[in-house]
This record gives sequence, structure tokens and C-alpha cells, in this order.
Amino acid sequence: MVKDIVKSILGNRISVWLKTMKYYSNNPECRNFLKDNEKYKNLYKGKRCFVLGNGPSLNSVDFSALSNEYTFTVNQLSRRADFDKLKTNFHIWVDTLFFDLNSDNAADMELLEVMKKVKTEGNSPVNFFKWEAHRMIEQYNLADELNIQYIAEVRYDDRSSILKRNVDFTRTIPWMESVTCYAICLAVYMGFKEIYLLGCDCTGFINIASSKMKQAENSVYAYNISSNEKERLERMFNKRRIRDELNAYVGLFDEYEVLGQYCKKNGVLLCDATDGGLIDCLPKVDLENVLFEKIKNNEN
Repeated sequence: MVKDIVKSILGNRISVWLKTMKYYSNNPECRNFLKDNEKYKNLYKGKRCFVLGNGPSLNSVDFSALSNEYTFTVNQLSRRADFDKLKTNFHIWVDTLFFDLNSDNAADMELLEVMKKVKTEGNSPVNFFKWEAHRMIEQYNLADELNIQYIAEVRYDDRSSILKRNVDFTRTIPWMESVTCYAICLAVYMGFKEIYLLGCDCTGFINIASSKMKQAENSVYAYNISSNEKERLERMFNKRRIRDELNAYVGLFDEYEVLGQYCKKNGVLLCDATDGGLIDCLPKVDLENVLFEKIKNNEN
């Protein structure tokens, strides 16, 4: 009864608090790792950055043009032949299906090498992994090769909860639909004042459908997929219901809208520089104009 009264007063906040306390009590090691994220808070205050998804629109982007910019990359973008030209600063992995690797499976071991390829010659970005990856990271000694930080999350009952408090990466953060949404929140936490999205086409449901029909080779990403990756995708998406995947995309578009409000609340400009794409709730800008404006300002 007391619990019901408290919940009626505090609503979603008590639910999140209880989930957070349960998460921490079960993961004391995680709590210590999260404290280390404090060094990134407002570290890039006032600067601008680019968040790159894996959409096919990136195929028309010259990565070398972004080499002097702050960039966030995600998932398997390191499969790109020219990934090294980007010199990315931060890379994020959050999908738990990436972390269930079998050393006897060729597709899984290829994925492990893709993770390692995020580090390129002369460039070692910070890799943010969801805490659930820590056993996989220990098993394959990834921390010996990659610069790794952790994030931890709890599922909120309402997406708009993100607007009620700033996302703090030294604590648990809200669960989100897409890895690019984590990147946006991380960029705000780091103090970036302008965030531009690239390759956020939001057409991934086409890839899901292709994989479900055992036609993953027809999937469209910002990189080519191998036969091993085709097999892994088909195996992965067969674990998920297509109805759930499509519902997730509805949630994703809601999430971008909420994040637009979140950035506005924090005085951050969030724009979509994706060539085409389906996001219609954020201001659209042209990448060349954004890059040219910086060159012009530097000349002045």
C-alpha cells in the first residue's frame, strides 16, 4: 500500500529509480566503470560534431572531408574501405546481438574483426559499449586493442522522460531504439553545441525484410556485406518478429522528435544533413553548405 501511494505521487520517477537501484546492486563493477565517463562531461563545450549512421546515403559522402571534424560512428561502419579516412573520435555499440559471439562461428569471428577495425593506423577512437558486452570484451581481450568505455541503461515507461532530466553517462541512461540516438545524447553530454546527422536514412526495415526473406545480400548499407555477414544477419533477424521490428521504427521516429526537443532544451542545434532519408521532424541542412561555412569562417 505504501509503495502504491509513493508511486502515485512520484509516478515514473520512482519506477526508474527502483530499476536503477536494482541495476546498480546487481552490477557494482559497472558502477565503477561508469564513473570514468565523467571526464567527458562538457569536454567539447561549444564545438560541433557529426553523428554517422550506416545508411546508404553515406556512399556519396567523402569521408576525408570530415577528417578534421569531431565524429561519432556506430556499429559496422568500419567495413567501409575508406573508413580510415574519417579518423573518427567516438564509436558506439549497443545492440546486444553483437555481443553474443561464438568462437566456432565464422560470421561471429568476422564481426569481432570488424570491431577491431574501428582502430585504424594513427587513430584510436573511444569505443562506447553497452555494459552487457563486458563479458565478450573480456573473453576476446578487446580492451587490449581498443580504447573502451561503458554505458548502462534502464527502460523508461515513457520516451518523453528524457526531457525531464539531463542524460548522465556516469549513471544509467534511458534505453533507446537506435544507436544514433545514444550518440546524440552522448554528444550533448560532452558539450557539443551543434550536432549534424549523416547516414541516418531510417530505411533499415528494408534490410530487416530482406534478411527475413533470406535475401540479405540485397540489403543496403553504407558498406558491402560479406557472405558471412549475410548468414549472420539472417540468423539474427530470424530471432525477432517482423511486427516488433516495425513497431520499433515507429518508436524511432518518436525518439528523434523527443531528442530534437531535448537538444533545444539544452541549447543545442540538432540538424539532419542526411542526403534524403526519412527523418521529417528535424531541420534539414546540406552537408556541403555546413562544411563550406566552416571553411569560410576560418578564412575570415
